[in-house]
Amino acid sequence: MFPRTGQNDDRKIAGFGRDAMIATVALSCYLFLILGAPLQRRLGPGAMGAINRIFGFLIPAIAVLVWERRGGFQRLASLG
Repeated sequence: MFPRTGQNDDRKIAGFGRDAMIATVALSCYLFLILGAPLQRRLGPGAMGAINRIFGFLIPAIAVLVWERRGGFQRLASLG
């Protein structure tokens, strides 16, 4: 599908995929938070507890991906 001209192109494609994933998950979090009240009425407290647990995992995962994308772990490793 994509011409293989070098490792830099592969990194660009992987970076684009990661950015697209971050944007997709962030958008879904935003929509769930905006539509929280109508969803809570329809789904009930049990389902809302499950959604809270899922987002309790996803939001820090997004933060780790963004931190990694900006090179935070490399800077942290160079300190120690």
